[in-house]
Amino acid sequence: MWVAHSAPSNLPGKGPQPYPHHVAGVRHGAGARGKRMLAFIGDAESGRKTDLLNALDFAAEFHDLGKLDDDIQNVLAHGRGGRLIWDHMDAGIALAMHERQDVAAWLIRAHHSPGLSSEPDELLGFGFGPLRGRRKRTSEQGYHDSQIARTNAYLAQYMNRHYEDCAKSETKTADSMPHGLTLRLLLSCLVDADHSDSAAWDGEQFDESSSSPNWSAVISALDAHVEELGTEGGVSDKNQLRRQFYCKAANSRFDQRIIACEAGVGLGKTTSVTRHLLNYAKSDQLRHLFIVAPYTNILRQTAKTFRRVLGDMATDDFLCENHHRAEFASVSVRQYSTLWKAPITLTTTVQFFETLASNRPANLRKLHELPGSVIFLDETHAALPATLWPQAWKWLKILTEEWNCRIVLASGSMIRFWEDQKVINPANKLPELTPDGVMTANRANESARVKFETLDRSALNTTSLCNALESNFERNEGPILCILNTVQSAAMIANEMAKHLDHLDPLGFGISTALPDRKVLHLSTALSSSDRERILQEIEDRNKSGRSDWILVATSCVEAGIDLDFQTGYRERCSVASLIQTSGRINRHGKRTGSVLYDFVIVADNRLSQHPAFKESSEIVKRMWSLIVSPNAEPAELVTRAMQLEIEAAGGLAEKIVKLENAHDYPAVADEFRIIRSETRTVVVDSHVKERVEKRESVLSSEIMRHSIQLWSDRIKDLGMEPVFPGSDLYLWNAPYDPMLLGIMKGIIPVILSRNGSDCYLLNPS
Repeated sequence: MWVAHSAPSNLPGKGPQPYPHHVAGVRHGAGARGKRMLAFIGDAESGRKTDLLNALDFAAEFHDLGKLDDDIQNVLAHGRGGRLIWDHMDAGIALAMHERQDVAAWLIRAHHSPGLSSEPDELLGFGFGPLRGRRKRTSEQGYHDSQIARTNAYLAQYMNRHYEDCAKSETKTADSMPHGLTLRLLLSCLVDADHSDSAAWDGEQFDESSSSPNWSAVISALDAHVEELGTEGGVSDKNQLRRQFYCKAANSRFDQRIIACEAGVGLGKTTSVTRHLLNYAKSDQLRHLFIVAPYTNILRQTAKTFRRVLGDMATDDFLCENHHRAEFASVSVRQYSTLWKAPITLTTTVQFFETLASNRPANLRKLHELPGSVIFLDETHAALPATLWPQAWKWLKILTEEWNCRIVLASGSMIRFWEDQKVINPANKLPELTPDGVMTANRANESARVKFETLDRSALNTTSLCNALESNFERNEGPILCILNTVQSAAMIANEMAKHLDHLDPLGFGISTALPDRKVLHLSTALSSSDRERILQEIEDRNKSGRSDWILVATSCVEAGIDLDFQTGYRERCSVASLIQTSGRINRHGKRTGSVLYDFVIVADNRLSQHPAFKESSEIVKRMWSLIVSPNAEPAELVTRAMQLEIEAAGGLAEKIVKLENAHDYPAVADEFRIIRSETRTVVVDSHVKERVEKRESVLSSEIMRHSIQLWSDRIKDLGMEPVFPGSDLYLWNAPYDPMLLGIMKGIIPVILSRNGSDCYLLNPS
């Protein structure tokens, strides 16, 4: 009886189970995942399927072979927390290399170590045998020698013990070594199988069954929903355009597997694109519909619509929202990781693309669900900076050409980067889903909807910006939307305006004014998803009732893709695309008169902060202002030209990431392909969820996401926060939190002001 895991600390009396039990679970799980994934490669590549499955099977069976060492068995038998003298990873790699299982050797090392490493480094072997040694990659003389000697001396003993309880399996080597996305997908199967098996050992329940989603039922529900909306909306010009667009999307099929969709304000882009993709999901018996967007508020609105459309079908198992990354490597909180198992998965652009780029097991765990999917990349203009598109495009092409995916790139202000050879080489022409007549008619309706004005004569500080907003408020030019470039700036302005208009004490301490009674609302990632949802619902209620005496201060999270309508708008200068997208929230339905969107710049004071990433794009807004305000301006042309100017200012695109991917330097690819450069951590802010996590009670990953925020690592240090369990990557909020206005900024603003040497008149000793 060989011990697979240390005895679980939270399940006393269960005792260690034999090693082969663990091998069987992981081997079965990895094989099942691999078969489901590889079913979408295509019959013409049956030989490739067999090779990849054989490699995955070998890695699953022998990845923990080194645990059969006597010294390791002694530690595991006494429970968790013991220190292993030897690195059990090396035995599986040694066996794989002896059997010429190069793919399995790579998978075993990547599964145990920090992830996929650089092929040149591994083949050079850091001064010793390729891939061998301990998981820490260092060329320090003698560091790996004792481990390699131990494995070589006892490998035969490990194998004998393994075969005492496991039937000897036939091993077949792969003809070639896969790299890039294929290697990541194989690692994903192994990691998810192993993590799920380990979690099951700790008492977590996982449904491993797999069945084809009932896409016909989803299509019928969506058609009925759109028909009902058409009946309610009457026969207005806009409704006629919506119906024309939806019918075209529902009845179109394209030979190309990546297509574009440029759809302006109010055309029903989400429902039309979804309906189009569902055709392929049904006919090709695909596994998932992914809806990917840059802002969580878009996902929240889309999920809300789907729940209304699907009714009883919209269970958490069928429709899953991934509001932000929740990928935990540490065993103590691994069960909270978000996966992509649901037939309909809504996730962020950051999570989607950084998963494709990652080399780390915890991040890659869900990737194997992507083959055989239809993918809706919403608000593509804001998805990635131009520097990341050359490699991202290659991954999208691989998904469509090798893994049977279909993709729609959609936006109301589409940056057609694929047509620019400086970004995508060779350049591409994509078919357009939106009918020409619909786009032309919609542009004609848009020209008089909102007027652009700039306030760039002088930069605004906290006082002057608040004065401007209050002047509009007093002139009954509301509701008013003000978008700033940083969470700090938005929270500071929201707090100042709330003091004036809602008569709140500094930072809202001790205030319990009901949300419907407030004149100032705030939306940013300083608030948890659950609290943002409540505030968005309040905004929607106010839009429906026609209430105008209020102001929303927000970040870019509300500038695109959501159905909000304001009389007056203020947008801190950011980019051409952001300005145009914000205009879609001003007089959105064309029923208001005299609507204005003001472009402004700020001066950083001890409250407002400037975003360094927007320096160049802000200058381009200024240069292109005459084109932006032109009555004949076309959004796609404006934003595409702005992208070209940004590329010229940067001296072109060096395609550095493409070269690193081609060289199989996986750590460097993951490091360079970062949409958000700063490190963030998941922090739970809800007191009830915090208490349950601390007590190790069962908490769903969806609950963690709904009641947490992503916080910069340096902020965590400033606030002296500790992980929920030693060594884990999940944190609990330990400072003041305001669910109705400031969120975590209620605890952070005092830190900022004290650091900046403020007079601290905002501070309250309580």
